[in-house]
Amino acid sequence: MAKLRCLECERITTVPRRFNFLLGKDSRCLSCGTYSIQRLVKRDHVDKLSKHPFSYYSYLKGGRVHWCPFCRLQYYDLRPPLPKAAAIRKTAEEV
Repeated sequence: MAKLRCLECERITTVPRRFNFLLGKDSRCLSCGTYSIQRLVKRDHVDKLSKHPFSYYSYLKGGRVHWCPFCRLQYYDLRPPLPKAAAIRKTAEEV
């Protein structure tokens, strides 16, 4: 579960992370939910690859492989990762 704070009314709500991953406009890690991910040129066979259905769908549609440096999970996604500064800022906005 992720705790999010509204910037207008300061209300804190709880949202399951799977919805944040699937419905968000930016790519984020499936496991830990961070925006600080990296796009890889090709898949690394040392780290674990996600078996999430959305990852398979993205692979079939031509998505690129993304890698989370914190939990070392790889997954395919059609959306681009955020630049490093924006990813740090967006992760810090979450409570």
